[in-house]
Amino acid sequence: MVNYGIFLRGINVNGIKIKMKELTLFLKTLNDDHVKTLGATGNIILSRAQPIEDLSAFKKALELKLSQHYGYEAFLFIRREDELKDLLASAEKLVVAPTDHIYALFIDETSTQEALLETFETLDHHKDERLLKVNKDLFWCVEKGYTLSSEFGKKALGKKYFKSKLTSRNLNTIYKVYKAMG
Repeated sequence: MVNYGIFLRGINVNGIKIKMKELTLFLKTLNDDHVKTLGATGNIILSRAQPIEDLSAFKKALELKLSQHYGYEAFLFIRREDELKDLLASAEKLVVAPTDHIYALFIDETSTQEALLETFETLDHHKDERLLKVNKDLFWCVEKGYTLSSEFGKKALGKKYFKSKLTSRNLNTIYKVYKAMG
């Protein structure tokens, strides 16, 4: 089996409510893949007998189907199991304070990654706050309790411009998704 982590953006917040059990059933009607959801924020494990040939086309088709079915503009980010493994291996090398959270920012466009890195440099930061490039994604390290008040969180991640361009997950969530694949 080939495993993929699919991360939906913006569900079960701001009035967009989707029950994971119903989402699982809907996704199973689309094809013969094995589908499992974790948590209530749109973390999905998709297991298939064969790899997805065109991941970009698959993503666009799934976003369209979700948008039509649920009546909202769906955005999702897909990572293969090996990509999640590499992401977690990179995280293990980080030295962070015990009071910090690490968030993975899933991004599909290099220009978005560059824009976020540039924006981060122009803002004030909390103690030890960092934004680090990890392959095509980013790690955002920020002190616990400051994710919503951080200048980067408010002025960059909260921008409407980035709505379709990224989603974030706490590193603990990524570990859970990866572990559930095995």
